[in-house]
Amino acid sequence: MASDLLSTVRSYFSNDVINKAASYLGETESSVRKGPDAVIPLSLAGIVQKAESSPETLLNLAHEAEGSNLVNDLTNSFRTGGQGIPAGAPSLIGNIFGDKFGSIANAISSFTGVKGSTSSSLFGTILPLALGVLGRQATESNLSPRGLTSWLSSQKNAILAALPSGLNISRLLGLGDLSSVKNMPGATVPEKKKNNWVLPLILGAAVLALLMWLMNSGKKNTTQEA
Repeated sequence: MASDLLSTVRSYFSNDVINKAASYLGETESSVRKGPDAVIPLSLAGIVQKAESSPETLLNLAHEAEGSNLVNDLTNSFRTGGQGIPAGAPSLIGNIFGDKFGSIANAISSFTGVKGSTSSSLFGTILPLALGVLGRQATESNLSPRGLTSWLSSQKNAILAALPSGLNISRLLGLGDLSSVKNMPGATVPEKKKNNWVLPLILGAAVLALLMWLMNSGKKNTTQEA
């Protein structure tokens, strides 16, 4: 098994992939480059959180994503007529982030300066990719849910430290006490949570609906070109 999941997922975003993604999404290269820098560790933090609360579910999600072609050809998601966002992306995102996804996607959009649709597309690509990489390695190492959780826990500090310091993602994810990593670059201490669940629920549903629309739009473009 690879020793560093964060570096493995990051390695998929070469300059060529970033250039193709910027062109496909109608964004500047600098903005799109900033996207994965935030979305990758954030997606992995959500995955670690899921492993701690429901390891069996996470292992099943990882094996589900393992069948995605993203692990073999990420550039196919960022070209007209390509695969686009995987069909199972909204379900995977909902399972990992739940009703917090709307607030998270909005925070990424504001932080990077990209469109809301671009933020959703990046999550729709990166989260299934990260789960697919995890699923492949879990299969190769024959990991049980407990073994997978233990391996992810060993990388938790590095993942949290990679979160951009300009984002209060720890609050959005509800990560709790980050005292063990609070002195690491990029790690932020969460603010006191407020009992306001209605807006995140509505926002999350809206963003997932946008993701579904983007998927359907990509399928229409592929059909028209055919």
